[in-house]
Amino acid sequence: MSALQITFGAILAVAIIIVSWRSLPHPGSHGFWRFWGFSATLYLVIAALPVWIVEPGSLCQIVSFALLFLSLYYVLHGVWLLHRHGGRAERDQSPETLGFERTARLVTRGLYRYVRHPMYGSLIFLSWGCFLKLPAAAGSIATGGIAAGAIAAIAATIFYFVTAKYDERECLDVFGEDYRTYMKRSRMFMPFVV
Repeated sequence: MSALQITFGAILAVAIIIVSWRSLPHPGSHGFWRFWGFSATLYLVIAALPVWIVEPGSLCQIVSFALLFLSLYYVLHGVWLLHRHGGRAERDQSPETLGFERTARLVTRGLYRYVRHPMYGSLIFLSWGCFLKLPAAAGSIATGGIAAGAIAAIAATIFYFVTAKYDERECLDVFGEDYRTYMKRSRMFMPFVV
């Protein structure tokens, strides 16, 4: 592992801990599970750094960049929609939630019209986008190889799925029947699919 990977990984690990520290003592909160998803995604990002643009015309790299662009769109559009249409509310029952998550209104516009969890969808796309960069370094111990990457990508997906399920439970507590109706007409991560 290079000095750049170690430095970048350490900085991101500290950021993840800062974002997650309130959630870690609460396994019943979505933030607890999100921390483990963040950790798996961080591993994939660090593993992919040395091969970020190796063999740029390969099918794996093309699909990887498509997933990374989709990830970026999901997160930017999702945060913008929450900021513009969600308002802000303080929630005593879940102080571990992040500021942008504490919306006063249920957002069902734009991407949220089709997808309930664009942030977690974004992180799933990021995880798999990074994993698909690893075939360029197949067998490399320094990057953890494809097997470790596959385990991390599958783990991240599972952790984000569990995170979304806990988040939905919290949203049902806050938004009630409106959220239950919204769940029936939207998908978790991808429009018309999942």
